[in-house]
Amino acid sequence: MPRPLRAVGLVLFAALTAIALLLLGTPAHATPSEAELTKQIDAKSKQFDKAVQEYDKVQDQLSASKKKEKAVNKKLKPLQKKVDAAEQTVGKMAAAAYRGGKPGAVNAILSDGSASTLLDSLSLLDQLARSQSKQIAEYSKAKAALDKQKAALDTEIGKQTQAKKKLADQKKSLDKDVQKLRDLRTQAYGSPTNYNTNVDYGPAPNLPGSAGKAVDYAWAQLGKPYNMGSAGPNEFDCSGLTMMAWNAAGYSLAHSSYTQYSQTHRISRNQLEPGDLVFYSGNEHVAIYIGGNQIIHAPTYGEPVQKASVDMMPPDGYGRVG
Repeated sequence: MPRPLRAVGLVLFAALTAIALLLLGTPAHATPSEAELTKQIDAKSKQFDKAVQEYDKVQDQLSASKKKEKAVNKKLKPLQKKVDAAEQTVGKMAAAAYRGGKPGAVNAILSDGSASTLLDSLSLLDQLARSQSKQIAEYSKAKAALDKQKAALDTEIGKQTQAKKKLADQKKSLDKDVQKLRDLRTQAYGSPTNYNTNVDYGPAPNLPGSAGKAVDYAWAQLGKPYNMGSAGPNEFDCSGLTMMAWNAAGYSLAHSSYTQYSQTHRISRNQLEPGDLVFYSGNEHVAIYIGGNQIIHAPTYGEPVQKASVDMMPPDGYGRVG
């Protein structure tokens, strides 16, 4: 074959090969099944839940540290004024003693006029100066102790602020991952339909007292969707639900299952009563007990606020509010 024809043939062969490859297509990754995507979402959601709970815990600790620092600063301010005033008085006395040849200056300091001679005046000034110096030493000692507390709190606040930022970044990243997986599942299989806010769950148990109010609130949220970091009125996460339930009963709980564990009194399984909190998964998850071995909780993404057995998974502890 002449060279020009040979070259044309090679070009034609390459073109046909490229077209064939385009027609055949390159191997593509198959879309995961709905069950597999849901499994991935659940796994990511648990990581996200843990990050949020840790974030809330650090936030509570940071708020407590700042409150302590505010109290220390409140004590420091008047103490510093006392130190300054005492030092100023000693300074005046020293100046008066230096002007020993001027009784008028001494009398200006000793307004009661009890000293009959300049020597007596100077002696009295020395005694007063010693007394003031002792006060300064006492004030300074107290101030040094408070300064030490403040320095420790400043260090603690710095560490907690850094931890909060790190967890906030982690939360943001995990939230994006969860949302991408949810969007992929929706695009491939449509929106999940395993909850219905129009279901009639019947009347809440008629329970007395604060616990009854907390249970009534939780019952009224049945069927509402889960959303991490939410505390109503339309969406909830686990600690947001229990926090708002007890808020309706007049009690303040933190928006963190870890902190709620520390805020409640430890009880045993056989002491469980409606309104008590049940903790799971190393205190990463919390639910409210409603009696009859049943709890109400906000499980995870794609699942609504619902009733479940208290033994849906092994409980790690039980807590009583109040």
